[in-house]
Amino acid sequence: MSPEYLSAIASLLSAVGWPVAVVTTVLVLRRELSGLLTRMKLVRFGSNEVGFDATSFETNNAVAAEKLSQSSEAAEVLKKPAPLDQTMAYMIETDPANAVIFSWQRLQRSMLDLAEAHGIHLDLRSGRKMGEQLRDASLISPQLADVIKSLYSTYKSATHSWEFLLESSAIEQYVVLTRETREAIETARGGSLPTGA
Repeated sequence: MSPEYLSAIASLLSAVGWPVAVVTTVLVLRRELSGLLTRMKLVRFGSNEVGFDATSFETNNAVAAEKLSQSSEAAEVLKKPAPLDQTMAYMIETDPANAVIFSWQRLQRSMLDLAEAHGIHLDLRSGRKMGEQLRDASLISPQLADVIKSLYSTYKSATHSWEFLLESSAIEQYVVLTRETREAIETARGGSLPTGA
């Protein structure tokens, strides 16, 4: 065999070696890794953090509620609270993680509609960044951007937590906060949501 072939085989093996090692390690240690993930309470990366326990969820809700009350867009929204629709009430009781995810997706759609109405393209990789972009374009207040950041953190917890077990009252509070935030965004856009949406 020529040295070129041996060199090509060696480079191919070195390129394939580390992914095979990672996959093998995950397969061998999958039970230990899943046990570790269920005990994880908080992940910090840069200036961001995501909590995976009830305390961080309730803290995010409290921060979001406080910031929403300070937001100029939410002044009218908070005067007339609307009841939850039956679909969301059922989802909160039967599938709390999906209730959070669905509520966030509705909020994200409102943010996209607001940006589209003003010709702005949002970075869809992060809800936090979407809120910052809307704030930087002066479409929402800094307080509303902070609300979006808190709500996004809870959404990430719901999507990445192995066991998303929270009381239905906390989930209901999250759903109400996302609806009020959507209504505030619709107010900023000049539209309105149907009652109970």
